[in-house]
Amino acid sequence: MKTAIKERLDALRAAMRNEGLNAYYITNSDYHGSEYSAAHFCALRYFSGFTGSFGILVLTLEEAMLYTDGRYLLQAEAELEGTGISHISMGSREQAVKSFLLEHLSAGDRLGLDCRTLSCSEYEALFDALRELGLKLKCSKAAYSAWQARPLLKTEHAFLLDKSYSGKPASEKLFDLRKEMKLLGAKVHVIASLSDIAWLFNLRGDYTQYSPVLLSYAVIEECAAYLFADAKALEPSLLYALKELKVEVLPYGAIYSFFSSYQKGTRALLSRHSINCELMRAVEKSCEIIDAPNPTIYQKAKKNPIELKNLRKAHINDGIALTNLIFSLKKELHLFKDEYSVSLRLEQLRKEQEGFVSPSFATIAAYGENAAIVHYQPQAEGSKALLGEGFLLLDSGGHYYLGTTDITRTISLGALSDEQRHLYTLVLKGLLRLSFARFPKGTKGYALDAFARSALWNEGLDYDHGTGHGVGYFLNVHEPPNSISRSHLQSSAYTGILEPAMVTSCEPGVYIKGSFGIRLENLLLCKESAHDGFLEFETLSLAPFDHEAIDASLLCKDERALLNSYHRRVYEALAPHLSEACAAWLLEETKAL
Repeated sequence: MKTAIKERLDALRAAMRNEGLNAYYITNSDYHGSEYSAAHFCALRYFSGFTGSFGILVLTLEEAMLYTDGRYLLQAEAELEGTGISHISMGSREQAVKSFLLEHLSAGDRLGLDCRTLSCSEYEALFDALRELGLKLKCSKAAYSAWQARPLLKTEHAFLLDKSYSGKPASEKLFDLRKEMKLLGAKVHVIASLSDIAWLFNLRGDYTQYSPVLLSYAVIEECAAYLFADAKALEPSLLYALKELKVEVLPYGAIYSFFSSYQKGTRALLSRHSINCELMRAVEKSCEIIDAPNPTIYQKAKKNPIELKNLRKAHINDGIALTNLIFSLKKELHLFKDEYSVSLRLEQLRKEQEGFVSPSFATIAAYGENAAIVHYQPQAEGSKALLGEGFLLLDSGGHYYLGTTDITRTISLGALSDEQRHLYTLVLKGLLRLSFARFPKGTKGYALDAFARSALWNEGLDYDHGTGHGVGYFLNVHEPPNSISRSHLQSSAYTGILEPAMVTSCEPGVYIKGSFGIRLENLLLCKESAHDGFLEFETLSLAPFDHEAIDASLLCKDERALLNSYHRRVYEALAPHLSEACAAWLLEETKAL
């Protein structure tokens, strides 16, 4: 594979020379900024071999740099070894790219990129950074001429999500959206975010294995709407529902010429953070831009009562599957060949649950030192065998018609060191402190981050990833606008305020390179507190923490009470659905400390 990567980079450099380019900028992004893109768009993976969900490859005629974040540093080092990509960078994206190009290019040199794979705001930030160096940007498709056997876009399948799951008809969602448009003075709204489109029209699809959306754009007017998608992908019931809503289905690529018929100066609402650069240019030719977040982002983040009722049931189902797996690992470890076999068995157990559709992301089943790689993914060949000692970190989730789940448990497979039990308990303390926090209305996610980290900070430890992300309803497992992170500048596109009915993950961790990793995660529902003017969380996820890994002496009285209360909930919710043997084990696992 390393030799193949070198050959691919050589082919790309030849294509760059043909276009007079001195550098090239490559991502895995589609034209919608999706986290999980179809293979057709994953140029970064093809040219570098890097399999993380976020990264940027910057290539000159002699050198190459991968930019990523802390989740993927160890993974990038392992996957890029021997490929000729010798630079790995983190920190500020623009600064990393700027520093690399400053070292390897001269004023007047040209950097190529597919402008459809960057949002308008990303393009503008990159343009400003390179202008300071005297460099020029050129929209280019050179990468595709060098991409041999590029995967074709598959024929998708999209269906109408029943109201018993969506909780709100699309007609009402459109009505609410048009009210927001009117308040902002917009005559038209352009949407490129696939999850926003899916939520608005109550449709779901199979764009990728982990993204139940449809490759599409949408344009909403005062009395009409347009969906740009492959009509062959739409089920008859969905086509009928769209017709009832006065939504016209047009070819996917027709969006770029659609706005030419608009009267000059038509006011169009869109977000520069979610519209790709080329589409923005097409809209700007005819329209006056109102740059603001898509109203649907906030509307879909706040789950309605039916969605919340369904979500609670989805988490019971998910907890049944995960608890059965943990029981098997504890009692029948010999049945599991390696890390990969764990992920296969967990998916099988989820398939047995009502309404399961697919995993919500690739399962992270990481044993021993592999767990120090934050987003490690076991492969069918070469994954690590499980021994009767140490930790297995298991981060997984499912898409159900009833909602989306995401949960992490670190599981002891046998003897643990004092250090492992100590660090496990510190991570658990952080999860408990944040999960049971109470905070004033209007609080932003970054203000809560220290709840999860303080126990680690007290011992000079930390983790290099966010503490929490928003979660969609049978949509993207990572969903804005809500998040919990150290950085109050994480996304200037959103307010960052946590509001009732938002679902956010809580996932502190600690990672010891070359030895082991620990992460614990539950999903939290923000809700009104009994104290006027305050909010708190309800824990949705249901699965036991590892009794054998907890050093109870490190937990204060309140933390023990919180853990015991949570474990009572877990047992009461799950035990009726488990075998007698598994229920008996769960009773012991959740006994009060």
